[in-house]
Amino acid sequence: MAQARAQFAASARHRRLLVLSLHDLGNALRRQGRLTEALAAHEEALEISRTWHGKGIKDVHVVDSLVNLARDLRPAGRLQEARTRGHEALTLARTFPPLRFGHHDRLLTTLHELGLTLREIGDHHEALELAEEALTIARRPGQPDSSRRRSHLARAVRDLQALRSPTSP
Repeated sequence: MAQARAQFAASARHRRLLVLSLHDLGNALRRQGRLTEALAAHEEALEISRTWHGKGIKDVHVVDSLVNLARDLRPAGRLQEARTRGHEALTLARTFPPLRFGHHDRLLTTLHELGLTLREIGDHHEALELAEEALTIARRPGQPDSSRRRSHLARAVRDLQALRSPTSP
């Protein structure tokens, strides 16, 4: 039984590392402009995460895979798919306990990325709601004062300014 537990733990670690590697690969491919390959890497990461954890399971790797996929669908011109994946990620990210490690960073990134997609689609009303939510979360008392938090605050303020400016499309 101990050997079976050890093998299971090793398998879980390997799958986690594989998913993280696929995220890194997909992000690197996107930066090189190789969107088709980036999308394939993120799809594979999502499939592994869902297979391992089960569809709909509260797993950070599923959320990260969905956010990365949505981020790469935008420049590929697949905006409705990006919107669907972004909403799916946001729904799941909102279910995490508030004190879970990385929860606020993940939620704020998900709100930002979905907001960018909605702006590109032309749904400024929902994009504005998401930017306001991000700002509220980033300002929430009790959060550690870190460079990441300040970065999220600045990004939320920039998103709000872009959405509220008279030149916003």
